Amino acid sequence: MTDQLICVRDSFPADYLVFYAQHGVKTPVKDKLYNLRSFSRNSQGQMEVLLEEIINPEVPIKHPVLGISYKEPAWDSKRFSTLLGEILTLEMLREFVKENKQEKVLIKTKENEESLYHLL
Repeated sequence: MTDQLICVRDSFPADYLVFYAQHGVKTPVKDKLYNLRSFSRNSQGQMEVLLEEIINPEVPIKHPVLGISYKEPAWDSKRFSTLLGEILTLEMLREFVKENKQEKVLIKTKENEESLYHLL
């Protein structure tokens, strides 16, 4: 997998846009090319990506186990496709990690809420 992605959806609910504006968060733009920085799963188990071109400040986020925690906003992987128009899969993202020898990519585990994350 290449690390380049195309944003295919850049619409956000109005309350998200207000929150992002309050915290100086930049959002991805439709049809723009981005480079994948890393990925993780959120507390609902959905894959999220971080982008090289967008580095945001940590913001307060509600977490079902931790309460309020601070982290950089990540973007739902469904907002992006590969250059070939493919939907991102966990296997593609794992391949990205292998190709780039990244060891700090974290995946949320549903089975073990106590140790919230494990390395790939």
